[in-house]
Amino acid sequence: AVQFDEMLSFEHTRLKPVSIALAVEATQGKIIEVSVAQSHYQGRLSSIALAKYGPRPDQSRLARIEVLKAIAKISGDKHFEITTDAKPQYQNEIEELLPNTTLAQVANRGGRISRLLQARRRNEKDKLFFMNLAGARIRHDLSRMGRKVWVTTKKMERLQLHLFLFVAFHN
Repeated sequence: AVQFDEMLSFEHTRLKPVSIALAVEATQGKIIEVSVAQSHYQGRLSSIALAKYGPRPDQSRLARIEVLKAIAKISGDKHFEITTDAKPQYQNEIEELLPNTTLAQVANRGGRISRLLQARRRNEKDKLFFMNLAGARIRHDLSRMGRKVWVTTKKMERLQLHLFLFVAFHN
């Protein structure tokens, strides 16, 4: 079983978003593959970013496809289950590249504050637990991935190499 999702970061400034596609083995939490690509402008800073840097093509699909191809290469022709969030693009890409899989898409649960207040150490009901744990470990262990720090990624290629080192250490 595999869990697949994306996380966001930025390159040099929050005005240049970066998408990180990530696949995690669902029983032990080992990271299978990780890929970085530039993402389109999003959120409340998008108008400022567009004015300052011009149009930014979304290449996150290429990162997702690279990760899905790695999963296909590892799995061969075996049938397995892949769990993702409810992003609509995932279904088409997985059906195209991994035809022998069962796709389980998990809807956004909402109510983040009430979940945080429950104070459980591990949520067994979370279908994407190892995916979320891997994302949290990346954000914790890589200084450049912290949310409010002065250390930032200057080049996407270096972020990709840093993530490869993290995967080698983590696995």
